[in-house]
Amino acid sequence: MTSDVRLLAEDLLLLGWNDDSGRPHGSLAVQLNPAIGGALLLDLALRDRLRLEVDQPRASTRPTGDELLDEVARQIRDGPRRRKLKGWVSKVGTTARRDQIRDRLVARGLLAPEERKVLGVFPSTRHRLTDPAEVERLASEVRRVLTGGRPSGDRATVLVALVGATSVLDRLVPRGERGAARERAKELAESFPVAAAARAVIRDTQAALVATFAGVAGAASSR
Repeated sequence: MTSDVRLLAEDLLLLGWNDDSGRPHGSLAVQLNPAIGGALLLDLALRDRLRLEVDQPRASTRPTGDELLDEVARQIRDGPRRRKLKGWVSKVGTTARRDQIRDRLVARGLLAPEERKVLGVFPSTRHRLTDPAEVERLASEVRRVLTGGRPSGDRATVLVALVGATSVLDRLVPRGERGAARERAKELAESFPVAAAARAVIRDTQAALVATFAGVAGAASSR
């Protein structure tokens, strides 16, 4: 079941979509799976279904009304209790989950699959944005908050904190303003105006994503 309210992961994928290629932007490719994992954990926190115990997430048994989020919550409940938040960000964020998020956007009518043949022989599917104006509206709102505007609510705050941990920010903010924008996103992650448990998930998930991406970049540069 796809809920009426879009997930943070869906908005993140929309913001990182390259309509020319019909796929996420290349700069986001390395980050996308863990970023989606982090976004799904943050959606659980927003719904008061996830808390931290010494950097170890604990998921509620209460259903969210969204099958994908309930599946993630079950995965956390059934998994190793000693696994840290950073480990769950990577464990939850898989290629299969990324494809689930893409398919949700297709079901919402925001992406449309387009069949083609590579070199005239090999079948391939790419996805086109059907409502670029909606994506630009979303991008404009995130950009406004990143550059100092007030978030419209808790969800907007969390989305900006998430974007600030990824290369999506580079697509939204001019180069000279990116350092300040990342600091702004970090401040929002640390001041999330809900219960302390949820605030810790927001802050620590952002930190886990930054650490994960730094490790990937370091491994790539040493090759």
